[in-house]
Amino acid sequence: MEHESGKTIILFRELAKILYIKKDFFVNLLQWANFSKAGVHEFKFPLKMLGDKKKMTSTEVQQTPQEKQQLYLSRVNQFFAQVKNWLSDDFETIPTENYPVEDETGKYQIPSLSIVKKEVSESNNKIVDLFPKGTSVLMGEGFIEVHGVYGEESFIYMLLDGWIIQDRFGQIRPMYKAVKTDGWYWLESYHRNKASLVDKEVLMDVLKMVTLYDEP
Repeated sequence: MEHESGKTIILFRELAKILYIKKDFFVNLLQWANFSKAGVHEFKFPLKMLGDKKKMTSTEVQQTPQEKQQLYLSRVNQFFAQVKNWLSDDFETIPTENYPVEDETGKYQIPSLSIVKKEVSESNNKIVDLFPKGTSVLMGEGFIEVHGVYGEESFIYMLLDGWIIQDRFGQIRPMYKAVKTDGWYWLESYHRNKASLVDKEVLMDVLKMVTLYDEP
């Protein structure tokens, strides 16, 4: 049985490469889903992925790759502006305007963001980098990777009408109960069944996990 599970994980990883989806996301999803432990009976796609036209606006139906890129760019820029406002005066953000991205919509460039500590030598001042990784991500419409000296975490742009599941009692419910609105959510590496809307407090928690600093 373990051998078959290993094969499944390898297949998921290869599929992830083809779909430009972060590889570990499929693996973590499989581990989390472990149906008997999680009490999950069945996964269901978002309504709009199932082709329910009543749940889709004309804009969503006709959206071009370029429009998807612009929407993603807008969401990233708005989020980076929030990050800048959340930081204390001891820190600053440095954007990189032409970070290359490739996803299902094509190749394009988008700003990335570095958080650095003021009045510290350049070789030691960087806290984290926030790298946009495109629109192609399981269960969302975009993701950003947070890179620190101690590891990486991810922020996923999730929708209120996103993935749903049917549990062992036959109840249909959202996969992530905490998703109450569209926005950027943190799926912690070791608790993929928990989604936290990113605000100042959540951002600080993430930065503490991947950096040496207690209070960026």
